[in-house]
Amino acid sequence: MKAAETIHRFLGEKSWVAETYSTKWYYWKLLAWTVKGVIKSRGWKIIAIQGYSCDEPVVRDIQTDYAKFESCVIDGQFLLAKNNIRLIIILSASNFVQIEAGEKHHRLVKSFIRAMGDFLNKHNFYRGKNLNFNGGISFLNAGQRDWDSVILDPAMKKEIRLNTIGFVNYPVPRAQGVLTIL
Repeated sequence: MKAAETIHRFLGEKSWVAETYSTKWYYWKLLAWTVKGVIKSRGWKIIAIQGYSCDEPVVRDIQTDYAKFESCVIDGQFLLAKNNIRLIIILSASNFVQIEAGEKHHRLVKSFIRAMGDFLNKHNFYRGKNLNFNGGISFLNAGQRDWDSVILDPAMKKEIRLNTIGFVNYPVPRAQGVLTIL
């Protein structure tokens, strides 16, 4: 009931529309970061951030690169305003986002949902990184070693190189003639 009262009071409307966006459960950090990025990139002013599942908003440091972290709300309600339009974004720890606005702003709500998907895909901070998946996604800073620093029997080292890098660089030529299947 508290959420409905907040929505009614903030939006100042008797009826409102809502659209939901969700991702795979293991992208919850990326989703929380996306909400923050879309609010900022679209120029919305945050009037207040309230709790959603809890009395207070839940905030965590989200790892967005190997050594970079950003503080993000992972569970809460954002009360937003821009150009005399009010919007509520509910971010749930259950890995969904719900956008709510007065009924006359239904197209805006749909647009915001599309912007979230576009932002998440364009700015996915996991893309191209070494990752660990152990109950969730985390960055794996594997580092690099010089091939000369690997200590192995020289014959084995040569064999490994031929069967990996050599195989990719010099593919086996295709045989010409009759193919016999045994």
